Amino acid sequence: MPTDDVLARDPKTADAIETAIRLDPELAELRHRQAQLQNRISRLTAIRSTRERKRRTRRLILLGTFVEEWHTSRPDEALTADQLMERMDGWLTRSADRRVFGLEPIE
Repeated sequence: MPTDDVLARDPKTADAIETAIRLDPELAELRHRQAQLQNRISRLTAIRSTRERKRRTRRLILLGTFVEEWHTSRPDEALTADQLMERMDGWLTRSADRRVFGLEPIE
């Protein structure tokens, strides 16, 4: 750290040091806010991840139930993906379940 006589002779150095001292609290506050924002981002990412995992699980349960019922009643009849979605459209009655597949709710 420069001595007082250096500061007296070089006002630019004195200004730079004063600025650095003044900026430290500002930097600390900015870093604190950055950490808060990063925590918020992490929480929102986790919430969205959990929500999507639940939607996927629900979708798989519904598909499995439908395919099981279909296979039990028509063991020799195969379905294409398009036929499956067409049949699911008629089979799903709950709005929440239809939303999982991107289908319009039944009014």
